[in-house]
Amino acid sequence: LAPIGVMEIVHPEAERAVARAAKATGIAMILSTAASTTLEDVAADLGDSPRWFQLYYPRNRDLAANLVRRAEAAGYSAIVLTLDTWSLGWRPRDLAPILSSTLKESTMLLLIIGMSLFYSYVMSYLHISQSAAQWVVDMHLSRWLLLAVILLMVIVFGFFLPPVSIILMTAPIILPPLRAAGFDLIWFGIVMTVVMEMGLIHPPVGLNIFVIKNIAPDIPLKDVIWGVMPFVGLMFVAVILLCLFPQIATSLPNMLMGTK
Repeated sequence: LAPIGVMEIVHPEAERAVARAAKATGIAMILSTAASTTLEDVAADLGDSPRWFQLYYPRNRDLAANLVRRAEAAGYSAIVLTLDTWSLGWRPRDLAPILSSTLKESTMLLLIIGMSLFYSYVMSYLHISQSAAQWVVDMHLSRWLLLAVILLMVIVFGFFLPPVSIILMTAPIILPPLRAAGFDLIWFGIVMTVVMEMGLIHPPVGLNIFVIKNIAPDIPLKDVIWGVMPFVGLMFVAVILLCLFPQIATSLPNMLMGTK
């Protein structure tokens, strides 16, 4: 009988029932690492009947060595080595913690997103975002200073709001003066996207920092913040490069649209 694994989907006693049948008929049995029952329990039911152990070789060498030692101690006389997969297999009971964890994390993410959307609605209803954007425009700043202030405002909004909300609330106000200042709006859209994503991970209250913290609660918040700082730096460098060499963002759109 070979190889035997995940038998609990068809029989309540899983491989132990197969082991008793193999013992009764005198047929050798090969137990798989994907079995629903421990190899020691199956060995006990097999008694003195011949048995081999099929090993799906894992990536972890220590785990493989441990399985081989357990098989040898339980009286398995040979190893059937399977090399077509690195997975040890799964069992129906393994799904319960996976589904539970997925449900908790999905609920947490949806709650954060929902509260963020509600917050954006409140800010829009009170005209906070629109007023801030209009205030920046009314300052009549120079070309690059206007861009810098707008991007700083977008970073701050990114602490609290999802990117779509930022775009919908600010774009109608900030795009006309940017166009009048001579900025390419496609280029600005790419720069604004990078800056919004920077705001989502920028300490101290970047939205995605708390998403990461809830997904990995065992990691201290301080470590999460320090972990995202290199990415904040890379995004800042990307914005500088886009300002110095706008062709990085505009060359492909210009080529596709046939403009110079």
